[in-house]
Amino acid sequence: MNRKMQDMTILITMETNNRSNANLIEENKIETDITIKYNNKITDETKILENEQLVQELEEQIWLLEVVASKQSKEVSEITIKDLKDIREVSINSTSIPNNSVIPKIIGRFKSLKSIKVNGDESSCNLYYPLNTFQTNGNLVRISKEIGKCINLEEVNFSFNNLKYLPKELFRIENITKLNLSSTALKRIDGITSEICNLKNLTHLYLSSTYIDINDVKSLAFLENLQVLDIASNMIVGDIKEVCDNIKVSEKLYMHINSFYGNGKYLLNYDDSVTIYCHSNLIYFSNEDVVKFEQYNEREKDKNYGYREFARNIYNNRFAKYKNNKSTSKIANINKDITIKKGSNINEIYSLYKEGIRVLNYYLEVEHLDNKVFREKIPYKINIKNTELFNESGIAIKDGIAKIEVKYDDEAILLCG
Repeated sequence: MNRKMQDMTILITMETNNRSNANLIEENKIETDITIKYNNKITDETKILENEQLVQELEEQIWLLEVVASKQSKEVSEITIKDLKDIREVSINSTSIPNNSVIPKIIGRFKSLKSIKVNGDESSCNLYYPLNTFQTNGNLVRISKEIGKCINLEEVNFSFNNLKYLPKELFRIENITKLNLSSTALKRIDGITSEICNLKNLTHLYLSSTYIDINDVKSLAFLENLQVLDIASNMIVGDIKEVCDNIKVSEKLYMHINSFYGNGKYLLNYDDSVTIYCHSNLIYFSNEDVVKFEQYNEREKDKNYGYREFARNIYNNRFAKYKNNKSTSKIANINKDITIKKGSNINEIYSLYKEGIRVLNYYLEVEHLDNKVFREKIPYKINIKNTELFNESGIAIKDGIAKIEVKYDDEAILLCG
């Protein structure tokens, strides 16, 4: 670009799907002619669109200037460096900005910025499909590393966007206490979950529908000030004990719609005041623990007790009393009575029993997804109790009926027959 040019006309084309911004955009496209008189010296009074360097930093993201102009009650062409410095909040639905939008380099000049919310509101997220199929309706795809200069940032919300890049500099801002990256397919951005752990002052962290796994969850153990953690809807396969041993929260834990397994007694280690949503997993609850969890919900008006929702997990025979926790999953076996013939190999009995295991829902119907996850990924144990039928080599020494139980550990007996 020729710096000696005294003026230049830039044609800015902006696509949008948001017809509600009719005062800024006519139909789905606007074309605006802005005359730029370049002034290379940058002061507080420098107008953004009259300085070559600032125009380059803007990276054609006029929507960001429109947000500032709306806050400052100015025309876009009148926005100055001082206006950027004074802005404390940027908030816009990312469905109303052009496709493949970015948070541009100029964000580093928003020195007073405390809150940035550029989020969509809907996703076609289906965690049973591969990561590369993930789509949301937000149009933000990248954030400039210059955001690291916004050292006063406290709240960040980029949820429901098809993010392809997040800078490490974002996770060096010590003042951030609230971070929402839900429905962003975060897992496809290498190393980001470990970077989150640098935000030691986080109190609210939302990571639902991000494809994180149990190792990502365990890495969050370094966050010791969490009040609210949302890791729901990720199909995480992992022992519930690993979550309870590593994750510290003081108010709310959302971990529903995953494939956590193991003994639900560990959830009772959280403080009585913590609200826990752990429904739709493969967690085992003994009769005694069902009673204890129900007692929390009987005290819902007592602020010292949080709400506990634990439906659609695995129980022995005691059903919860209240509607929200009524539905349950059960383990059954279509090969109930397995006859042992003299000379049979014990491994054959194990295989036959394993093939017959089914996860049933409240209506005693086979839960196909839970069944697949349970059979292929959950480390349950199958024990043959009448081992006297076999010799040391595992060969049956006489005929009989196998007495078998399925367990998570020494206490959690899922099925006994």
